[in-house]
Amino acid sequence: MNDRLEAFTVRKDERSEKSYWTRIGMAFANSDGQGYSLKLDALPVNGEIVLRVPKPKDEQNSRPQRPSQSSGGPAFSPGGMDDDADGIPF
Repeated sequence: MNDRLEAFTVRKDERSEKSYWTRIGMAFANSDGQGYSLKLDALPVNGEIVLRVPKPKDEQNSRPQRPSQSSGGPAFSPGGMDDDADGIPF
């Protein structure tokens, strides 16, 4: 038994016949191994919940990365400080 599962709702677009998966929560294995506790962030409109084994982190982040800045000064880093002394991080 997996220790956790991801909870999704699946909406099918009848015009394009595409399925849209929306993550709505997680299911965690009970300590006795006899079931799961379901924690939802949203409720499905269609009343159906699909539980899936989570994909490994490297598969989840397989989107192409943006190219890095090649010129024009230092790149912005979220949460970092710029060179100005005003204390505003942007």
